[in-house]
Amino acid sequence: MSRSKLMRALLALGALLGAAPLLAQAAPAPAPDPTFPFGKYALVAADSVNGPPPGMFVEFTTSSLNVIRGGQVVESHGMSVTGNVLETFTLGGDCTAPGTYRWRIAGKTLTLEVIEDPCSNRAMAISAVSFVQQ
Repeated sequence: MSRSKLMRALLALGALLGAAPLLAQAAPAPAPDPTFPFGKYALVAADSVNGPPPGMFVEFTTSSLNVIRGGQVVESHGMSVTGNVLETFTLGGDCTAPGTYRWRIAGKTLTLEVIEDPCSNRAMAISAVSFVQQ
């Protein structure tokens, strides 16, 4: 290999290596799991004592879990899905720590099982319902 070709190859390699950190910084966030059934769900109580008020819905989007009552969003939580694990966190309020849940779908019914959630009120509310896709 001639000296000029070697120099060009080394310069090209150096440019690529120098750009590698920039490429890593510009990488997009991982896409949500495409198998998670995003959409709008009615809340169905697991028992008659701990049920939600009538007319409440939850909408799962690729980045949020929105609680809707009377057509208005009354709560909004951040959300991400990786495989069969859903992570949610409250954007404000007393407990903003993330909670993790294992999700599964059977027909149109989505259930979330607590893996870990330091926000006991959120964990109890999620555990007390199943979600029926609309």
